[in-house]
Amino acid sequence: MKPAIVLITPVLLLITLKTVTGQGCSDAGACSISHVKPDAESDTISNNRQQLKSGISYGIAQYNVSVLTLFTEYSRYLGKKTSVAIKISAGMRSGELAATIGLSDAIFTINQNILKRMTLTAGMKFPFSYAKSEKGGFNLPMAYQTSLGTYDLIFAGSYIFTPITLAVAWQQPVKQNDNTFLATDSEANAPEQKYQSTHNFQRQGDLVLRISNSHKLNNGRIMLLYSILPILHLGNDSFTGDDGQSQMIHGSSGLTLNLNAILRYNFSKSGFLEISTGAPVISRESRPDGLSQFAITTEYVYNF
Repeated sequence: MKPAIVLITPVLLLITLKTVTGQGCSDAGACSISHVKPDAESDTISNNRQQLKSGISYGIAQYNVSVLTLFTEYSRYLGKKTSVAIKISAGMRSGELAATIGLSDAIFTINQNILKRMTLTAGMKFPFSYAKSEKGGFNLPMAYQTSLGTYDLIFAGSYIFTPITLAVAWQQPVKQNDNTFLATDSEANAPEQKYQSTHNFQRQGDLVLRISNSHKLNNGRIMLLYSILPILHLGNDSFTGDDGQSQMIHGSSGLTLNLNAILRYNFSKSGFLEISTGAPVISRESRPDGLSQFAITTEYVYNF
């Protein structure tokens, strides 16, 4: 691949971020864990035993809510084939209704190399809050919550074909959040009326498939990774209305199809910087969880 193409590709994707109809990565956590996130150097940790990542991400959620996320992840090998990781994130959200800030989630994962090129992953996501941020004594919509507030199980598997990597993940909530937002609690014509009610919100699971490819340039110092990322929301979510009856949120199930690109610069064998972008070309009709967003992320990775 020519250097000009490597430089142009992320720019074209950034243009797509501004023009694509519908917003949404709709990633509840599984897409960004090790061995599911594109990584042409998946054996780097095994050579160095430990890895530390830190980064910042900016995106736009539904109803033009701005989302800023900070995250740190630590990984360590236990033996030759087993590694563990913990990722902690915090967020800020700002829109017409409010501005919120707080810790988001912690994701614990354990990875096991089954074959030389195959890795299985199991993990769990723990929330630091239960989606109960308020304004004026009323719970805010999910788009303003810094965490989904759910406890989730995550199972994944990846296989490297070189330079193509195939990854599959399943993320399933096992404990729902405590959000109580009802649009009907607001006055007529209030801006809250356009947001989806999520009182006693029951979120369904996600099935993720990622197919990624990579190209190295300048003797490997520069690398371009790109992928397609279909996320299937496995059922319609639901909430409890002001009449106490459970109501299905029609259109909340189905497919979100994302395009991702990562530009990496290797400073040395120990450290590299990544700039990544992601945007949907297909998104769900209804996105009550507030996750549907494009994102631009900068991340530094250090191996030791």
